[in-house]
Formats: sequence, structure tokens, C-alpha cells
Amino acid sequence: MNNEYLRSALDYLETLPDITAATIKPGNYQCPNLNINKWTRLSIYDADFGWGRPIYMGLANVVEEGKIFILPSPTDDGSLSLVACLQIAHMKLFEKHLYEGLKSFDKIKARY
Repeated sequence: MNNEYLRSALDYLETLPDITAATIKPGNYQCPNLNINKWTRLSIYDADFGWGRPIYMGLANVVEEGKIFILPSPTDDGSLSLVACLQIAHMKLFEKHLYEGLKSFDKIKARY
């Protein structure tokens, strides 16, 4: 990105009758990327604000398509919570590949 590119982008935005049409909104930009964030090592359930252990701690919402967050479970039983923003067709494919990938782990002998 340089000065010329940025000025070109500003010139383009000035031509739009409604600048909000150029903003990113949930579900309107068919992102080809997948971004997976693992928060399992964060001590997010250790926070006590005077009411005891939190029932839920995490993102309020995920509105950017292609974002997935893996969080520790609030029950502290070793399970995980997965928060995702994907198109319906992509969600089904992700689920299929996730379970296929997990099955392959059963065949791998742990070395640790």
C-alpha cells in the first residue's frame, strides 16, 4: 500500500452515492479464507468478578466470515467449544472434514 493506492481508494469512495454500501457486513463478502484461533491455553474461566466461576467467557459475536475460535469448555472437563462464522454450505463441509480429520487421529500413535 502506498500513497497512490490510498488516494485512488479515497477517490473511489467519493464517487459512491452511499458510502455505507462499501462497508463489510455479515454475510456479504464471500471470504475464501479460513482463520482458526485457538484460545484453549488462555485462563478465561479463572476470572472471578465476585459471582464465582463464569458460565461463559468468549466472544460476544463472530461476524467475520471465515473466522473460527476454539475455546475451552466452561465445565472444565477437557471438552472444547467452537465458535464459527461460515456460510451454511461451508459449515457442512467444515464439519465433514473436521470429523474425518479427528478419525485419522485415532490411527496415529501418540509419541508424547
